[in-house]
Amino acid sequence: MIPSKTPGIVSRSSGAITVAIRVALLLAWMVAIFAFSAQSGSESEVSSDALADFVRGLGLPLPVEALTFVIRKGAHAFAYFGLAVLAFRVAILTRLSLRGAAVCALVFVLVYAASDELHQLIVPGRSGEIRDVLIDTAAGAVGILVTALVYRYAAPRRSA
Repeated sequence: MIPSKTPGIVSRSSGAITVAIRVALLLAWMVAIFAFSAQSGSESEVSSDALADFVRGLGLPLPVEALTFVIRKGAHAFAYFGLAVLAFRVAILTRLSLRGAAVCALVFVLVYAASDELHQLIVPGRSGEIRDVLIDTAAGAVGILVTALVYRYAAPRRSA
């Protein structure tokens, strides 16, 4: 089926492609989070320490331990902000309201964050922490809020 030339009208085939792309991106992001979580404690520490050393080399007089902590938690926030944006974009395809899609995406992020921390309990040198679930969920909430605001205020302009 050929996409319609009428603005705002999408054919079934282009709609299916949109769904497939959004779901594939979400799954790829989930796999990336899982892969980082599967790194042993020493592997994960090497990456964090290398980035901390780089940042300290820029002239910031911060202790490596504090900088490593901020880098690790920032990585959590980045990963789950992105996960939430992708989950919201999939949820919105179900024709839920913005609020409904936001709730579904946030529950998804919370469950994935909790399962990720449970996964880390069996990875050598790693630990599962409730604090990380809270950081992940808070970052996800921010990602959903930003995306919902874009949908709410940018979408009417596109159709006008």
